[in-house]
Amino acid sequence: MDAAIKDHKCVATSNDIYVDTKSWNLTHKLISSFLNTARAGSAHKDADMSVNSFFLGIGASAGYFLFQLFAFSLLRRIASNIYQSNSVLRRYENNSTLDFSNRNPSIWERFTSKYVPRIFKESIDNYEAIVGLDGFLFMRFLKKLILLFSLLSLGIVPVLIPLHLTSSDNNKNDLTRVFNSTQPQSNRIDKINMSNISMKKSDRLVCHFIFALIIIVAFQFFIVAELKYAYGKINTTVITKSYQNIVFVDNIPAEVLKDDSKIMEYFNKIQPNSVVAAARLPNNIFEIRKTHKNIERHAYIIEKIISKIILEKFFKVGHLLLSTNDPSVEIPPTSLMVLSYHQLCQKILFNLRSFDKYFYCELKFKLQKIKPSKYFVYIPQFKRKSALEYQYDSLDREIHYYQKYLDLWLTYFPKKNEPDSSTIPGNEKMQEYSNKAFLLFNSVSQAMQFYQLLQSSSVCQWNYPMIGAHPKDIIWINIVGRNPITITLRKLAGRLIGVLVILGWIVPIAFIGLVTQIPYLTNLLPYSNHFNVTSKCLRDVTKAVFPLVTLIFLTEFVPYIFRVISYLKGCRTGAEIEMDIQRWFFMFLLVHIFFVVTISSGLSLLLEKLLISPVSIPNILAHDLPKSSNFFCSFILLRGFAYSGGNIIRLKELFFEIVYYRPRMPTPHNKMQRLKKNLFFQWGSIYPLFTVIGCICIIYSIIAPFILPLAVLSLSLVYYSFKYLFIYQFNSENISETHGKLYPEALSQLYAGIYCMELSLIGLFALFNCYKLSTSMAFMSILTVLIHAEISKKFIRRLHNLHLNSLHDYTSSDSISPRAESLESYIFPPITNEIWVPTDQMGIAENERPYLQASLSLKCDFEKAYITKFGNICINPDISE
Repeated sequence: MDAAIKDHKCVATSNDIYVDTKSWNLTHKLISSFLNTARAGSAHKDADMSVNSFFLGIGASAGYFLFQLFAFSLLRRIASNIYQSNSVLRRYENNSTLDFSNRNPSIWERFTSKYVPRIFKESIDNYEAIVGLDGFLFMRFLKKLILLFSLLSLGIVPVLIPLHLTSSDNNKNDLTRVFNSTQPQSNRIDKINMSNISMKKSDRLVCHFIFALIIIVAFQFFIVAELKYAYGKINTTVITKSYQNIVFVDNIPAEVLKDDSKIMEYFNKIQPNSVVAAARLPNNIFEIRKTHKNIERHAYIIEKIISKIILEKFFKVGHLLLSTNDPSVEIPPTSLMVLSYHQLCQKILFNLRSFDKYFYCELKFKLQKIKPSKYFVYIPQFKRKSALEYQYDSLDREIHYYQKYLDLWLTYFPKKNEPDSSTIPGNEKMQEYSNKAFLLFNSVSQAMQFYQLLQSSSVCQWNYPMIGAHPKDIIWINIVGRNPITITLRKLAGRLIGVLVILGWIVPIAFIGLVTQIPYLTNLLPYSNHFNVTSKCLRDVTKAVFPLVTLIFLTEFVPYIFRVISYLKGCRTGAEIEMDIQRWFFMFLLVHIFFVVTISSGLSLLLEKLLISPVSIPNILAHDLPKSSNFFCSFILLRGFAYSGGNIIRLKELFFEIVYYRPRMPTPHNKMQRLKKNLFFQWGSIYPLFTVIGCICIIYSIIAPFILPLAVLSLSLVYYSFKYLFIYQFNSENISETHGKLYPEALSQLYAGIYCMELSLIGLFALFNCYKLSTSMAFMSILTVLIHAEISKKFIRRLHNLHLNSLHDYTSSDSISPRAESLESYIFPPITNEIWVPTDQMGIAENERPYLQASLSLKCDFEKAYITKFGNICINPDISE
């Protein structure tokens, strides 16, 4: 057969041979180029980056950030409901209502509005009451990292960078050959990192060892001090928070499940007067919550229709308000034409929002005889109604539906002052309960004592306790359908999927390494030179920025995947989801942003090395870390520019405001909720990113000290962007508050940076044949593990439960008074029983008052919203909800 094939090749034409050889060579070059470079870390492409290329990439990122800052300065005054929602609600900057001002601000005030000095002067101690303990401790986390890296920069950068610059050797046997780098050049950014040290000057590594010891010792003191602060802060803060005296318990025995009083009696036997109320979870909890959702939906529609009726009448006579000579009416100092134009724009917008009124027709059937015959048929007749008739008909219909669901709701709600609610007609649905209940304790200290007691129980009853859950934060499907076997299987499946996500995300991360090889195509593929960028400056910017931006985008979507996985695991509250996401997202970022990007663009090579030689981890880190220093210096600064710019410009919210909220008809309640809840934070997804940045800075603090001042700048930008959000925008309660539990976890995760730094230095010292330093660093690694274990035992594990001794001082002074209403809100959420009717200067709302009071069972409030001269619905700034 081989001979036949050989003969066949011999008779082939020369042209055929040329085509086959060319195709084979092209394919071979493509595959070889991609495969050979893909098994090197994608961060290694920046190993020989010049100083010009480095600063071009940084300059491009800084330029985009400045553009975002300029756009924000313009949009801040135009879209004040997004960028100054607190100023609209609380009138931070002035005491006037939302109207035009006579004063022409200067250019500086127009772009800053004096908010820049304020975000620098404002103390973070004021944030706890605004954003909760999680947000306050996050700001402290950033502030302490900035302080730590600033001190390290002052001590390390002036010593190690000059030492690196003067430690090179023109001999080709220096360490640059060990790192597979090109010959050192004067314009290479690598000259300021550790890879520039030659083998002949390895005695200078003693300085690196000393600074590493200083970092390790300082880090231990830093962690202990912050954990002590967090421990005391959490203990003293949780005691004052709402719902902390409410405990959920599962698997209640059947003999005490018959009545709430029996559950209370069971606990009061252990400690008298400890439980003041109990609420069993009914089996029809989903039906109750569905009814509640329908009530809220129809209440919203009723308020929207009432606003439409008033605006429909207002725009018919609103032009009279602009031309009135009444001195009591304030007219802005603008021409009548401009005022009329603004009102016309609002009228057009209102008509577009309520365009359905033009298509409303009433369908009736009239019995009519067909003249040629004796038969009668029903002929449809369409009668078009006016916009007001259409709105009034819709209002009557919605009032009917609202009352229907409200009557159904009252059948669920237990009647008070009755000996047995099951005997009341209509309350038969409340006779069946699940083996779960919420318990209201007399004090937080008693609730915490019983919570820890139930948590340590190993029996099959009175288990799976949960304390301090916000009623709106509970995931009811994971509460009601909780079965021990099912939950175990769901947790195992969730962890397996989480591991698969971490491993499977290697494919898109490896794409970063692939796209950096695009220049190969211009040399290998025919006719591809037309797509080659001739500008060297543009090529350098693309090479420096594109991989970083790609990495950022690829990691932005992962928290949403882990959020679904946490839901699958059976997390019962959003707070539990945040804590679960923090652990998994940190592992993901550490693996992909650091290990995969640094060591290999595919995990296969890393696993191959570890399987062949498990003890080669220090050598792997020592070989690959210096080559990745330029990449991470760029990444740290670019991430700071991108994150802080995204915080202030908020493109997603701006897009939804234009595309979704503006076309919708706003109601007073809707505008208030929009102002208060247009910004929220999911701290479990935010903490890990900056924890990993802190780890990277610790790892490279010795290898590439230049990363420390860059980290200080990057984290400072993020820090002040959050300060602006807290002062001017954030105004909502964080229902998924973990009460500070994320902060100690983030501090503990920083140890990953210390371990990687120690392992890399062990390998680096070994590469320089400094075995005494390598052995000493190995000893320090063992000591670090022991100290970490002791700190974890003393602080981290105890932070999940309050220390009972710390509660004795608060037992008699708990700020939370036991109220049965707060317990009932878990089963029966509060419903909307008030409609805000916007008033106007033409008296239209007052004319509607008799009709509304006669038709609605809801209370109508005429003081919390008003209509401006142009037809805008605004919230009265003097009220608070």
